Amino acid sequence: MIGWQRTRNVLLLVLALFLVVVPAAFADMTEEERELCEYVLKKYPESLRPMMTVEINSYKPQKPDKEVYLYVRLHELALGAEAKNIAIIGVKGALEWLVEKGYDPAKEWISVNCRPYMEEKGATGKELRRGWGKADYDWNTDQIEWVPVK
Repeated sequence: MIGWQRTRNVLLLVLALFLVVVPAAFADMTEEERELCEYVLKKYPESLRPMMTVEINSYKPQKPDKEVYLYVRLHELALGAEAKNIAIIGVKGALEWLVEKGYDPAKEWISVNCRPYMEEKGATGKELRRGWGKADYDWNTDQIEWVPVK
C-alpha cells in the first residue's frame, strides 16, 4: 500500500510541475514556436521528457537570418554523452519539423543547432548555466556535428 501511495504522490508532483513549468516556458512564444518545441520534445524517450524543457533561442527559418536555435533545459544533471545525444535528437527533431512545414534546410541554408544546459549556482551563489556543447546542422554537408564546450 505504501509503494502505491508513493508512486501516486510522485505522479501528482510530476503533473503539477508540468502544469506550472510548461505554460511558463511557452508564455512568450508564437504558436509555431510552441508547435516546434512540442514536436521536438516528443522525439525524446518518454522517460526523459519530465527531466527537460525545450526552449527557443532563435526561430527565423526565413530570409535573411535562416536559423533555428534551440535550448534544452535539463532539470537533472546529465553526463557529457547524454548531453550529446540530447542535442542531436533536438536537431533531428527540428529538421524533421522544418521538412514537414515545407522547408528544405540544406537547399535553403537553414542553420539549426541545439544546446543542452542546466541551471545551477556558482561558488558565490550567482546563477550559472552549465553547458556541455551543442549539436550543429551543417547544411553544406547535410550532417549533424557535436561540438563540445572548450
